[in-house]
Amino acid sequence: MSKIFGKTLAIEIDDKGSTLKSFFDKSLNKELLWQGDEKSWTGQDVTIFPFVARQKDEKYCVDGKEYHMPLHGICCDYDFEIVEKTDSKVVHRYLWDEKSFALYPYKFDLYVVHEIKDDKYYKSMKVVNLDDKDIYFMLGGHPAIALDKEEGSICDTSKNYIQFPRKLSPSLYRLNETGHFILHKEKFQPFDRIYCDKKTMQEYKTLIFFDEKFDSLEVVRTDGIKIAFELNNPPVLSFWSDENLGEYWCVEPWWGVPDMLEPVREIKDKAMINKLEKGKSFEYTFTMKVVK
Repeated sequence: MSKIFGKTLAIEIDDKGSTLKSFFDKSLNKELLWQGDEKSWTGQDVTIFPFVARQKDEKYCVDGKEYHMPLHGICCDYDFEIVEKTDSKVVHRYLWDEKSFALYPYKFDLYVVHEIKDDKYYKSMKVVNLDDKDIYFMLGGHPAIALDKEEGSICDTSKNYIQFPRKLSPSLYRLNETGHFILHKEKFQPFDRIYCDKKTMQEYKTLIFFDEKFDSLEVVRTDGIKIAFELNNPPVLSFWSDENLGEYWCVEPWWGVPDMLEPVREIKDKAMINKLEKGKSFEYTFTMKVVK
């Protein structure tokens, strides 16, 4: 476990998977990241690479050869190397190896930087193509913000909400009822706020938004604390929580989408796949800040 600090923030990062484990505001004495529950979701965050969410039957192909890929890719169970560590910054590295190559047959270097600057948390993910050909990948984040629930209730988080700076009019991919695979594309009604009740979550687990400028949002808790995100315009934005249990809401900026219910197996032909040329790199950064 790695720990980094700001004036008011104390953050813990799991070196396995390079994910947030704690987002603690010292001035408020509050943990603002979901801390897990066996009945809903035991996790807090995911570093997503090289696929977003699920591949149908956990299978895909590269040049006609079939490969296996677990949920959200290969980072979850990987012990990242620490290549730099200060009081306010940790840099993790995942360099391809024979084990990764068996699941994802490309040579890559993945750097994940966790840093606090002026009490704003930055997460940067950088993919470097070390192969002698183009590589194809998806990338994303998955932090679970802790919500307030109504006193005496079980998981009533309905008065928490997500606020956008303006009305959005995105397109969306509609997922099947399990929320796993894409059925079709459609247009969504304009909105600038999403309430974090479980009924809404039942609907939103089957929606993935795109065709919009996702620059920022705020998760507004009932105690008045806001967690402000600078998203820096990922092409896709998704939200997730258990639709029955758990006081949390995951904000998920993505560069990619899950598989279709009727999938295209070849990696280069998949929807919203990213191509990276030999010797090139791709980097994405989003931020989180507590607003009192």
